[in-house]
Order: sequence, then structure tokens, then C-alpha cells
Amino acid sequence: MLLMSEDKDKELIAAEFHEIWSEWMGFIFRQCIKNPDGSVYIPKEFVDHWVKRMGTKYEDLPEEAKGWQRENAAKFIKILEE
Repeated sequence: MLLMSEDKDKELIAAEFHEIWSEWMGFIFRQCIKNPDGSVYIPKEFVDHWVKRMGTKYEDLPEEAKGWQRENAAKFIKILEE
């Protein structure tokens, strides 16, 4: 098991977490309807879908959802190998 003891390693991983989060938030906001006051409305079908996914264990996810998780895992593996 690798231990992340150096600040540089932690920063690389933190930056990757931020990148993944930023991509996800961008995706979410593209699904929303922007209100005149700048707030957003998330359509019910997206809320229902994401709530269901949040309650689903990884092993029970459909393959397309697992694929996204695998892509993100590969990014972290690359950081750890470098």
C-alpha cells in the first residue's frame, strides 16, 4: 500500500479530485434550467435518477456508470505511478 506522505502527492490528488468535481458540476448545471434570479431548477427526472444512483452500491451500477468511475480511478492510478 502506498502512503501519501508528501505534500506534493496530496496536492496532485487534491487537484484531480477538484477536476472530477468540476466536470461533474458542469454536467449537472447543463441539465438544469436557469431561473431569472440566477438560481437553477433541476428537472425531476434528473433528481430521481441521481437519488437512485446515490443509493446504489458500485457493484450494482449499470456498466456505463461503472465506466465513468473506472475512468476516474485510472486517473488516480496514473498519479500514484508517477
